[in-house]
Amino acid sequence: MTRIDRGVVLKSRDGIPRPIAPPPGVDLAEEARTARSRFYPVTVAWFTRLEWGAEVAPPTHQLVRWGFLRGLGLIYLAAFVSLWVQIGGLVGSEN
Repeated sequence: MTRIDRGVVLKSRDGIPRPIAPPPGVDLAEEARTARSRFYPVTVAWFTRLEWGAEVAPPTHQLVRWGFLRGLGLIYLAAFVSLWVQIGGLVGSEN
């Protein structure tokens, strides 16, 4: 029994299909790469939409920037309040 499947002739020997050489001009590796390259962008786009939604924009880090600057401001506030409390003892009085 002989049948043709995607350009490769398969012959059944003992009920097991075995590939024979592809017809001239058919590069199976190239066909596999082409099929994968057609499938890859669709798959990546689907996962991207699933993860980030329909609109994909580069991250702006606004929330991180906001939090970092507020935290830095609190550190400076604590440092100056500490200085204000201790400055009399550090400098001394001029009476």
